[in-house]
Amino acid sequence: MVIEACREAGQRGEDSVGVNDLFFGLITEDQDPTSLELNDRDPHVKSFLETKSKPVAVLLPLAYWKKREPFFPAEVAVSLLAKLQQIHPQADRIPHTAEMRMSSEFETAIHAAKQLQHEFQGGRCPASAGNGESVHPLR
Repeated sequence: MVIEACREAGQRGEDSVGVNDLFFGLITEDQDPTSLELNDRDPHVKSFLETKSKPVAVLLPLAYWKKREPFFPAEVAVSLLAKLQQIHPQADRIPHTAEMRMSSEFETAIHAAKQLQHEFQGGRCPASAGNGESVHPLR
């Protein structure tokens, strides 16, 4: 997703990656028909996910993955991408080898995502049920 965000910013000639680029990367990754997710019904995957101390990076065999359904309906994704492209003017492209810096908004979004990840992994969902009560994920 971040790679797609960097690619989009570079194609527009930006020298930094912004939050809208992050949204572009998210939607593009979501709609990718080759995108996979872990098959959490596989006993090996279940065992790995239940492990308390996980390594920083793991390569799992293709058999442990399954095709996933996109989150956004295709029509919504196309509409959102078109709106994002209207927001940003096109400029000269930056080479793929150029280093991209993150905008402050992008850094804030990544930091918030990391905080949410820890809260979700801890069993607490920061979302509200609308009545002031916390919503907890199903297990």
